[in-house]
Amino acid sequence: MKRILILLIILGLSGPSFAEMMDAPSRRPVTWEAPPELVARADTTGYSHSLQKILDRDETMAAAQRKLARSRCAPWLGAADSPRSLRSRLAHGFIDKVNSLFMSEEDDHSMRQECLQALEAAAVLYPADPEIVLALGHVESWGGDYWRSLGYYRQAARLAELLAERGRPLKSGLELDIWNSLIWCQLDLGLWSSAEAAVERVLALDPEHKGARVAKGLILAETGRGAEAMSYAIRMPPLKFWKISLSMGFSDRPSGFANQWIKSRVLFHEGKFRMAVTVLGDLRGEMEQPWLPFRRRYWNDVGLIHEMLDDGQAGSFYNHAGMRFSQFMRTQGQTCSELVTRFPRPNTPVFMGEDGYYLSGSPFGFVAEQVRQMSDPENREAYLRGLDAVRIMRARGVPEGLCLAFRGRLRFLNGDYSEAISDLSRAREGFQADGEVDAGTITFLGVAYLTRGQNEQAREVLEEAVALDADNPNLRGYLGVAWARTGKPLRALELMDEALLEDPAAATIWFNRGLLNAELQRWDQALSDLRKAYELDPDNARIPIQLQRVSRARQAALQVSASP
Repeated sequence: MKRILILLIILGLSGPSFAEMMDAPSRRPVTWEAPPELVARADTTGYSHSLQKILDRDETMAAAQRKLARSRCAPWLGAADSPRSLRSRLAHGFIDKVNSLFMSEEDDHSMRQECLQALEAAAVLYPADPEIVLALGHVESWGGDYWRSLGYYRQAARLAELLAERGRPLKSGLELDIWNSLIWCQLDLGLWSSAEAAVERVLALDPEHKGARVAKGLILAETGRGAEAMSYAIRMPPLKFWKISLSMGFSDRPSGFANQWIKSRVLFHEGKFRMAVTVLGDLRGEMEQPWLPFRRRYWNDVGLIHEMLDDGQAGSFYNHAGMRFSQFMRTQGQTCSELVTRFPRPNTPVFMGEDGYYLSGSPFGFVAEQVRQMSDPENREAYLRGLDAVRIMRARGVPEGLCLAFRGRLRFLNGDYSEAISDLSRAREGFQADGEVDAGTITFLGVAYLTRGQNEQAREVLEEAVALDADNPNLRGYLGVAWARTGKPLRALELMDEALLEDPAAATIWFNRGLLNAELQRWDQALSDLRKAYELDPDNARIPIQLQRVSRARQAALQVSASP
């Protein structure tokens, strides 16, 4: 809590009196001018217009451009007529470049950047090659930038439609790859309706397509159609995939894991977490299978159920989601401190790409990391990433109170106090309805009220926060400000004195007590407090400003008292 509550409460000066207290983060609020969904659609629209011109070119010229473009990325894509899937060719391109099956994380990042540069250069030369565009989507998704990946997948789908209109349809395998990639990318982003449309497109092409069949059941579960999803999961034939065992060796065998996965998602949305675990059954067999289909998404969902239960097993499942299958290695996950009602849980990792995007692991840990990064005023992306992560959590059925509590913290730290108060107060009410209390949510709500000048509400909420976390001197300092604003300066000083006895190194409290003493015209004590604050926090430019103003006010008061 102490680490989070780092914002200073500043008393503004009006002549010789100190009338107004304010609390504000030292950040410029970040605004989201357009949601990524709209940006991705806009990019696809512009791409369609340019494609029309490219496809109208002379066929001989277009063939030459395409050949040149393919040569630029040949080490990554391989031959166009290869029997391997595009993902497989890209993975082998990485391995061949490093000349090893076992890539380090640094190798993986540098190879991804090199591959992206080659593919982007090729796309500039000839934007109408669907494999190049699709490959860009795959490589971006490996780095966790699912919105950019979605833009490329939509471009590839639009290109496939334009080529079909001109009598040049793609091979069925490539077209299925494009639409299947759209399905799972949109599932990662919680875009259920557009993912469902892509599922119908794939099933029209191939009614037995594994990915589309599983995705259909998951979408039914995620969109509140629980009874339909349960029925679908019961009727869906078990998937076959390559398994390894000591008794049977390497063989293609059926498994009901996807059927149970769909059922567990229905129960998760109903808040029946323990029943969801029961439905999943004994997972030891699946944990031993490196070729488990949809492994990252599956283990993320399993880990989330166990994180909600707090049974200590979530970390193990998240680690399986974080395993880099193509190189048989795990990336390095990180754990984050508790932020909201014991979330993220202890020892639950989150895996992020080099650019800070979410790959797998605890979604709570990812949002907690964005909150931590927001302490840097120059980090403008953390807030937007955090907001989008909370949106996806809500879409995946994470309880509303938890989501609002996380979003309220993000909005508070971004300076959006009205929105923060709305989220935090609703989260507080939701926790109370469930018989829970979260001291952090109450604290943020109280300070947000204080910042907005809603002083009576601030005092009421901060009294509750102090009762819950009596050992936190910062809370007593904030409560002291609330009492001062509501006309009880002596009670405010009493609280600040208590806080400084507990934490004499709290520069914030020295600063606020100094300004409150100035309000009471206790000039010498005010100057002493402000000097102590400056000693503890010499980099804070606001402290010397207040020192000068208090000194001038003291001098003016002395002159008035000395005059006849």
